[in-house]
Amino acid sequence: MQLDKYVFRIRTRNGALMEHLMIQAATEADARARLVRMYPGCEVLSSRTETTEPGHASRSFEDLADLLNEP
Repeated sequence: MQLDKYVFRIRTRNGALMEHLMIQAATEADARARLVRMYPGCEVLSSRTETTEPGHASRSFEDLADLLNEP
């Protein structure tokens, strides 16, 4: 399953602006659902999909830790 990164700009229920909130999910709807669970009552001001350039696959934390621990 391919997970994409979605970047949101929101206004929290107390009026604070939060920018560049990145959520990795299968669809934008899944990302929005997760965002609303983390920030109940927020207003989504904008959203976009973060793309990686071909050949520059994103790596997990575990992949990076393995690279650092190689002899």
